Amino acid sequence: MNYKSSVENLSKNIKFVRTNICHLTQEKFAEAVNLSIEQIQKIEQGGSLPSTASLFAIANFTNVPLDFLGKDDIKVSELYTVIALMNELEKHNKDYVTDVCGAIVSMYTRIRSENDK
Repeated sequence: MNYKSSVENLSKNIKFVRTNICHLTQEKFAEAVNLSIEQIQKIEQGGSLPSTASLFAIANFTNVPLDFLGKDDIKVSELYTVIALMNELEKHNKDYVTDVCGAIVSMYTRIRSENDK
C-alpha cells in the first residue's frame, strides 16, 4: 500500500467513525479529541495526517483500534464486533484491554489474509 492510499484510508475511516459510530459533528469531535475543527477537516479531506498523539486520542475516544483506522476495507459489522468486544473486556479488566484487542485484531487479520489466498 502506498502513502496516498494510506492517507485516503485513514481519512475515510476517521470520517466514517466520527459520523457513523460517534454521531458527532466535526466541531464536537475536534473538541473531544483536542484538535481544531480545521485539523479535523484537513484530516478527513486527506490534506494532512494526524500526529501520532492525535491518532491515539482518536482511537482512545472512539474505542476503535488503530489497526482499523488504517484499514483499506473497513466493514461496519467488523467494526461493531471489535468495539463490542473491547467494551465488554473493559468492564472486566482495563489493564489488559489494549493487549487483548491487539491480539484479536492481529488474529483476525491473519485469518482473513489466509482466507484471501
